[in-house]
Amino acid sequence: MKIQQLKYLNELADHGFNMTATAITLNTSQPGISKQIQLLESELGVELLNRSGNKILGLTDVGSEVLKKAQEILFTTKQIHSISNEFINKKKGALSIGTTHLHARYSLLKVINKFTKKYPGIQLNIFQGSPSHIEDQLITGKFDIGICTKTNQFNQQLIYLKTYPIHRCLIAPKGHPLLSKKELSLNDIASFPLIIYDSSLSSGSVIVNTFHEHQLTPNIVLTATDAEVIKSYVNTGIGIAIIQEMAFEKDLDIHLSKRSVDHLFTISHTNILINKSNYFRSHMYDFIELVDHKWTKSKVEDHIHQA
Repeated sequence: MKIQQLKYLNELADHGFNMTATAITLNTSQPGISKQIQLLESELGVELLNRSGNKILGLTDVGSEVLKKAQEILFTTKQIHSISNEFINKKKGALSIGTTHLHARYSLLKVINKFTKKYPGIQLNIFQGSPSHIEDQLITGKFDIGICTKTNQFNQQLIYLKTYPIHRCLIAPKGHPLLSKKELSLNDIASFPLIIYDSSLSSGSVIVNTFHEHQLTPNIVLTATDAEVIKSYVNTGIGIAIIQEMAFEKDLDIHLSKRSVDHLFTISHTNILINKSNYFRSHMYDFIELVDHKWTKSKVEDHIHQA
């Protein structure tokens, strides 16, 4: 059994059993992947993949169990490489960050700028996805650090370091009646066409749940996962929107105005997500501290040991 075979199996599953996409990612040939997985099946004496002719339908039951262990092995091999790299050269390597559009576009700009200046030899890889996708990739070791907002269903394999609050605001075209209303209420907002984040993001689910808790049904005309998309549609006059305050840029969003709605919706907090089994190199601790200065190396280590 070879690590390469386990890697091929994992990547194939990660690409939805699309052999072409897997081969491109691994920079190898489709026949080469098929041969290695067949050799693994032959050694184990079981079929790992459900096949229909030349088409792969998915994993067999035993294949699912083998994949879980393969991911654990691949995660461990990555940690071993991290240990050796830390001793060979502290300022070379790679760092994979999984985050949502909000943080990639707004809150992490200054952090990444400072980090790249301190570690020019570290290759930063920024991946965008939903919080659940970020958690899954942290567990398998694809991401080193996650940055997102979580409000429920925390995974026990991960550690959540609470950081800065997320303040929300209502945005609307300048001159909209809600912008000058003396006391803004949920009823006021519910009476207008509303654009919000998709419910897969906490920024969307918090809004919907708040209306439901007050027995209100908002007139949601559009959902999206990107603040820039939401602002573009507000600009067209389709509706008003609730977004994070950091996503409103006064100098750029010149046709829009904002108004705080912190009194109407629960203030969420950003979390730094890490896998408690991960080996942390020096630059990873430094990145976390750049995101939030209170999370020093010693405090992060204390948090890991207490988990």
